[in-house]
Amino acid sequence: MKQNLAKSLVAVFFLGLFLWLPSPAPAQTTVELNLGLGYSVVDVEKWYGASVYDWNQMLYHGNGQVYFARLGKLHIGAEAGYEYYFWYSVRAYPYSWFYTYEPRATHVSVVGRMELGRNFFLDIGGGAYFFSAGFTDIGVMGALGYMIKLSPKLSLPIKVRTTVILDDPILLPVGVSAGILYRF
Repeated sequence: MKQNLAKSLVAVFFLGLFLWLPSPAPAQTTVELNLGLGYSVVDVEKWYGASVYDWNQMLYHGNGQVYFARLGKLHIGAEAGYEYYFWYSVRAYPYSWFYTYEPRATHVSVVGRMELGRNFFLDIGGGAYFFSAGFTDIGVMGALGYMIKLSPKLSLPIKVRTTVILDDPILLPVGVSAGILYRF
């Protein structure tokens, strides 16, 4: 309980720090929605704390980002999303049935985007991951992407993304995603 409280306080600190940044320059507001899949790098048996019968580490994720401010070349915004990390089954001894667990989380993050040129960009961020099992972890993310411009207001972002979720063991979801971005 103390660990979850400490992690929540760290998340609130970083979100508060973001709100107190020096007055950013006006920026073009963009809204982006992404869907993706990948693989969750984690020691499943260490995550559960005992041996497991079966598991699959396929990752499914989706998020929305809003960029609304700018500090130099860095676009600043917020992200909210949902991740389904993996599943695993354990046997209920001495019985012959199994329980299946599915670690998943919603998250809120502060994000930044730096345009690298030639339609390439880098996303960085950090925030709180609220797991369905009732605990909260802090995570940091990074993504390298390519923007396909369809019109002056509409683009298709394609990304390779990884997140480091600070738990024991560390959870490292790695995936690719595609989405749609609209500039206001």
